[in-house]
Amino acid sequence: MLVLVVVLFALLWLPIHIHLLAYFFYELPNGRAYMAAAVLFSCLAYFNSCVNPIIYNHASKEFRDAFLEVARCGRSQPAAGDTVTAACAGVGGSVIALADNNADDTSRQGRTVNVTVC
Repeated sequence: MLVLVVVLFALLWLPIHIHLLAYFFYELPNGRAYMAAAVLFSCLAYFNSCVNPIIYNHASKEFRDAFLEVARCGRSQPAAGDTVTAACAGVGGSVIALADNNADDTSRQGRTVNVTVC
């Protein structure tokens, strides 16, 4: 996984570095094609930041588990058998709050899911 991350980093950032070195040492053309290529080089460099989480997710179960925990704000999803209630108020059946009635119970087996929507 680390080798793949490093190789992709080098390949995606190499064009912009070559462009910047050429800009520093030589006079660059002002044509539309070259300007479009310069924008593409920048986009490739920024794309590196987008591709890293995909690589980590694909290669590491620990990353997937940690990401899901962070996405859930450290709380686990209600499993089958959890008792959950919703407090409702207002017009149109708006759900104001969702609370786990058994938050202090660490055992999640044998409980039912009850969601009330007004």
